Amino acid sequence: MTSAMFPISDLTSLLLLKNHISFFESFHHPYYIACPDYAQKSSGPRVLHYLCHTLNELGYEAYITAGKTSPWLRTPKLTQEIQDQHLLTNRVPVVVYPEVVRGNPLNGTVIARWILNRAGHLGGEHSFGSDELLFYWDEWVLQGEKNADRLYLDSVNSRLFNTQDTDDQNRSGSCFYAHKYLVHGGTINPWLTENSTSLCQDIPRSPEQIAHILKTSRVLYCYEPSNLIAEAYACGCPAVIINTPYIQQFDLAKNNIPIIDEKRIPSPPLQIVGDQFREDYKRNIEKSWLTIENFVARTQEAAQEKAHSKRSAPLTQNKFPSVIPDVIDQDGAAIANHMHKHWQKSPSFHLVIRLPRGAEAGLADTLDSLNHQLHSHWFVEVIATTSAPEGIEGITCLRWHSCPEGDDMKSLIDFCVAAARHDFIAELPPGAILDPFCLWRLADEINKNPDTSAFYVDDDLVDVEGIRNTPRYKPDTNPEWFYSQDLAGPLFIKRSAWREIGGASRRSGSPWFDQLLRILKLAGPGALAHIPDLLISYREKFPGDIECCQEAILSPDSPLTGSEVIPVSEISWRICHPHRDHPPVSIAVISQGQLEFLQACLDSLNKSTLWPEIELLVLRQEDEDHDLNTWLGNFHFRSGTTRQVFLNPDASHAEACNAGIVSASNELVVLLREDTLILDPNWLSELVRTIGTPRVAGVSPRLVRPGNGKIAYAGDVLGLGGEHASPYQDDSHFSERGYLDCLQVARDVSLLADACLLIRRSDYIAVEGMEADLFPQHLATQDLSLKLLASGNRLIYQPQVTLVHYGQALREHFSQSTFDREQQLAREQAAFNLRWLAKGFADPYWNPNLSLRGGSPQPETEFQPVWYRLPLAIPRILARTVGNAQGDYRVASPLLAARRAGLALECIWPQDTDRELTPYELARLAPDVLIAQNYLVDPRLAGLDTWRAAGLDIFTVYALDDLATEMPLSSSLRSNTSANARTRLKYALARCDRMVVSTEFLAETYRHLIGDIRVVPNRLERDVWSGLQTAKREGGKPRIGWAGGTTHLGDLRILLDVIAATRDEADWVFFGMCPDEIRPLIAEFHPGVKFEDYPGKLASLDLDIAVAPLEMNRFNQAKSNLRLLEYGMLGLPVVCTDIDPYRNSPACQVNNETNAWIGAIRERIHDRDAREREGQRMREWVTAGYILEDHLAEWLSAHLAD
Repeated sequence: MTSAMFPISDLTSLLLLKNHISFFESFHHPYYIACPDYAQKSSGPRVLHYLCHTLNELGYEAYITAGKTSPWLRTPKLTQEIQDQHLLTNRVPVVVYPEVVRGNPLNGTVIARWILNRAGHLGGEHSFGSDELLFYWDEWVLQGEKNADRLYLDSVNSRLFNTQDTDDQNRSGSCFYAHKYLVHGGTINPWLTENSTSLCQDIPRSPEQIAHILKTSRVLYCYEPSNLIAEAYACGCPAVIINTPYIQQFDLAKNNIPIIDEKRIPSPPLQIVGDQFREDYKRNIEKSWLTIENFVARTQEAAQEKAHSKRSAPLTQNKFPSVIPDVIDQDGAAIANHMHKHWQKSPSFHLVIRLPRGAEAGLADTLDSLNHQLHSHWFVEVIATTSAPEGIEGITCLRWHSCPEGDDMKSLIDFCVAAARHDFIAELPPGAILDPFCLWRLADEINKNPDTSAFYVDDDLVDVEGIRNTPRYKPDTNPEWFYSQDLAGPLFIKRSAWREIGGASRRSGSPWFDQLLRILKLAGPGALAHIPDLLISYREKFPGDIECCQEAILSPDSPLTGSEVIPVSEISWRICHPHRDHPPVSIAVISQGQLEFLQACLDSLNKSTLWPEIELLVLRQEDEDHDLNTWLGNFHFRSGTTRQVFLNPDASHAEACNAGIVSASNELVVLLREDTLILDPNWLSELVRTIGTPRVAGVSPRLVRPGNGKIAYAGDVLGLGGEHASPYQDDSHFSERGYLDCLQVARDVSLLADACLLIRRSDYIAVEGMEADLFPQHLATQDLSLKLLASGNRLIYQPQVTLVHYGQALREHFSQSTFDREQQLAREQAAFNLRWLAKGFADPYWNPNLSLRGGSPQPETEFQPVWYRLPLAIPRILARTVGNAQGDYRVASPLLAARRAGLALECIWPQDTDRELTPYELARLAPDVLIAQNYLVDPRLAGLDTWRAAGLDIFTVYALDDLATEMPLSSSLRSNTSANARTRLKYALARCDRMVVSTEFLAETYRHLIGDIRVVPNRLERDVWSGLQTAKREGGKPRIGWAGGTTHLGDLRILLDVIAATRDEADWVFFGMCPDEIRPLIAEFHPGVKFEDYPGKLASLDLDIAVAPLEMNRFNQAKSNLRLLEYGMLGLPVVCTDIDPYRNSPACQVNNETNAWIGAIRERIHDRDAREREGQRMREWVTAGYILEDHLAEWLSAHLAD
């Protein structure tokens, strides 16, 4: 008989043509197929190998993870090198998992899940991710999965399973198969075990033996869906499925396979499979190619979308709202006083606007914003291609010049600037909307920094509703970044500097960019200053002309003459600096003796380094590792000499780096950790180009993680993530753009990567290298980086070079415990902080408005210091308040009142979460005073400890208003108070400079815990309380009230019998809380309200008498008289407990006996005139001594350093 094999060459050719196979390069994304070893008897693994083979046959690129493969199939194994190459070429792998694989072990971003059996039946998850592409083998495997397409491959090896050499007339006997059925507890029919040939997996048989049995058997009995059925049909052997409870869970109705009950075994003779099967088989194969084509189309489309999103992340990825601290009306007096005391001059601004035809509406926006400037010394020069509109000549602060298109605008602008003689000049684009504080902030900075040549500011966009968004929070002067993007924006240039750089730009597009390049060339980065405040807004998009910027880069006046410009995005480009020479380079590989890493590193260096002269040094501890010594002994570096430098047995990383520098023969030295892989042959060339630019002492490449290509290093930021980290570290793929394209363009940075850095040997030695005694393992590179910066050098992050870096978690010695590493890191961190944070160092290349908390750049929204907006020369106070009325009364209200009086600037951050300021965040905020209120819980104490350990020179005040160490049993706060509150308080006070409390009782209680303790009584704000009135009842029963929080349960129980005795004589009103046993006795209950609504609500109760009961205990003895102040300000007579805080007041003070309370209350119920007089005395008492605005100097004196 003839074979049933079907020729696929024609179909393959069509599919190849349809998918545009190229002879020159691959435009397709690769496939990584997760599968076990190849096994002919197991159809699941086998079809996964077949899929890999088929994709490769079709011209795609597919790999498997299995260890064992078939010699008949094209199934190359996936290696780390292959993955790295795909990362570099931005090819996004499609990871194919069968349903039995849990999760995403290969860290794929495009996942294709091939359901070969019912989900969860053989292991794995019972459901799949919503972002996974689903494909299924046959309909019987589905369990309601939606959006799944069929992917069917011919799993029958027609080389073995066919009808060659078969004789249907002479078939005899039967065979049977069961595997999963047995695993799930099934049993085989006894007749089969005795009279039929078993094809079960417990009997080893070769594929050839199985094919022979199927070619000679009369029937195959199968207990489960199996590929063996298709192989039987291919051999001409009929097959039936045995109906059992197990088989009934599968929907096999559409498969046209006979199903019989066990009682029909042995079955009657079945029709021999013949020509009809072969025709069906042929059609099935044709359909299978269609399913493969669909699979390829869906997966390639998904991978391409992912790749495109990485390459072309939209500019609006930073479209979050702009964060701008509020300015209040009362700030005007403080601003005027600041100008009077600290300004030497009031600079004038000459604003030049080149106005093309059609931009008149934008000009109107700009002029309107100028009319709202706080600083009014400005003049506008409009250089337009159209004639002046009517009436323009009457505007004294504006002059209009008509300049026909094509004429020399530069000469006209330079003439106008020379004639006007203003202090600073800026070219603004029409449509620039200046914040009302823009020119004032510039004028203030000019007075503070009179030698600065030019200033630039942060900017954002504004939408049609006036909402500001998409802020560009820029770095301080960053030449390398500014070379690669029109980021700085309009420059406000000093008159003398304008003249020195040659005046205006000849280009109308982005004219400030040309001037920026000339300033950097002639005066250097120090001549340029940044104001980190959103002071200019634009509609729709930021101004910029890439073509003009790139022309300026290539012009003879540019510091970048001879460089190559490589486009990156619609806003950025890369600068490829010219090679002036090819100096010899030393590469010092720092090894910890881990052969796996060292071998891969040196092999990649050997293979992927094109440089004419290299000295290779391997620095390691000498040991008796035979494999390591043998391999290094046989290693030959093709690009130069190789030397081993042996270190002391306990040598640290810092000592190894120092040894590398000392041993190097060349000026340029690469310090390279062994867990780093080189991928780009030109890596060294690009690093050498970069270090050849002015004042650059060191450069580090972009580093990515193996396997997933996520960022490992992209220019570390000091303080990011708590200590130091790169933006998007371990979060974003290296091909993504990042905020302001920060991942894709070279930038000046503060910290080099300790895994790979190219450095000048002379600069390294000049700053005395790495200090191994202070920073042996973890922070030596960071300390070295800051020393280089402090010496006036520049450090560069260069993303034109990408290396793979495994990271610390994999490279550490296994013998060093996690605890030891953490202890060592803590010691180094403490020394590092004392050296750098104590000096107030903050990373200049990370805008202060950006949060240091997370990995991706986001504005800091939890705390907003007013001094970022108004940098006045008055005290700056950072307050960490508790989130209740105590926080408002004791800290927030006085501090805001001081702000309104022009005496202080505030940053109030309530303790709403466990987050605490890191030393880096605190150093960047640089307040004069930090108020830590009620710091007793772990995160707060840890904050105090790290701040003090970092040596930050910030006066720290501990604020307390309660006897926190002696909480009453009846207080609702007791459950939230630590049992060791006294120990915690002592710990906190040891890390503070002063304690401020509300009563003398508190001061005496805690005086022995801290040397400096001050008492500042609670007081009320005049503006909040003075206008409130209560409507006293003219007739009927008077209203007696109490107001307070949930902590007064024990205090209120004093009133239970008092209220019961007087409820018929007066209406009792409770506000805030009421014990359950008292609730039936009162006339009204009002729940608590927000703090800002509390005074008005209390007044609206229209009380005639107020009460203030307190239990007799030390906690209440330490309390303040705040409740009496509130009642008194409303003119209410008060009956209260005779206790420390309420003495020395006009209130009626009684002991906590029921009869005493009843007598005092009845006196006031029945003598209206007397209680009115008493209420008036209460008001006079409060206004005479307890109005906050009258005592701000006292509050400030207590909270400021002497």
